[in-house]
Amino acid sequence: MSVVTAIFILFHSANIWAHECRLGTNSDLIDLQKFSSSLKKVSLGKKIELDSNLIQPWRSNAALPCGGEFLATYQQGDKELYFLAVNHLSEETKVSSSELSFIEKVILQAKPRSVLVEIASSSNPQMSGDDIENMAASCTKGDKFTCSEGVFAAISANRAGAKIVAGEPSPSALFPALLKTYTLSDLYAFSSVRALVTLQRSGVPADKWPDAMMNEVRKEITEANGPWSYEDFRSWWKNSVSQEMNLSRITPSLLEPRNDSGSNKVQKIAASADFARESILLKQTQDLLNSNSPTMVVYGTSHFYKQQKALESSLGPPKITCLKQ
Repeated sequence: MSVVTAIFILFHSANIWAHECRLGTNSDLIDLQKFSSSLKKVSLGKKIELDSNLIQPWRSNAALPCGGEFLATYQQGDKELYFLAVNHLSEETKVSSSELSFIEKVILQAKPRSVLVEIASSSNPQMSGDDIENMAASCTKGDKFTCSEGVFAAISANRAGAKIVAGEPSPSALFPALLKTYTLSDLYAFSSVRALVTLQRSGVPADKWPDAMMNEVRKEITEANGPWSYEDFRSWWKNSVSQEMNLSRITPSLLEPRNDSGSNKVQKIAASADFARESILLKQTQDLLNSNSPTMVVYGTSHFYKQQKALESSLGPPKITCLKQ
């Protein structure tokens, strides 16, 4: 046998060996397909975990997509999340207005199985269809809608057949996390400031503020069942804010969540309360994603900014759709 023939046979045998190594037998291919299929099933069934440590505090100069309402769509395996970021309504609005109609349109197009809405929750956050329809009746006056965009989203999603969950935790639900850092008196004082600011915005006369404020606070702290009076608030204010209390000088800026060197105690409590609230919202989103995906969150645009890093860490970067009105 010549050298050329030997080289040809050797080269041909090597090609056959390489081909078999690449393709394997039919049974090898079947096993590989089964393995690939099992990997896919594991990926699809994987639970999503959203890390609350990645929540970032709100900043007034925070960069948000679109400059207005937008839809952020996340996809990870079989988990799909729609974050519908909306602007808050400041007054009653026509039901047919673009400020409301786009919410219904997005819900109908996305077809979520569950929707988390910015509504105060009760002992059972899952809202029944009857409760939502009762809200629809009380919030609709002729062609005007008098409630929040969160309520409108709940009505639209309920009529589309989705499970509705009220996302806003009660003040008492925040207390366990806050009591790790603050006293009950601190939290009652913070609730008093929030109640006062709400009364001011509602146009309640100044001479009614002390009694009305305490009535609102008592509603919030029923479960905590601690003693708290207007005099207690005045004393706390003098000791914690280091000045005599003047209700007219207590403004919404005191509730800005801040924890820097220039912030006062009320603002520091606001920052802690904001983190506790956002952590609860993130956990609710996680639970809905793992049990009722596709899931939609309908919340104010600032919440998207605060949760953005936590969502991207587990779900990857979203597709952003600007919703021009």
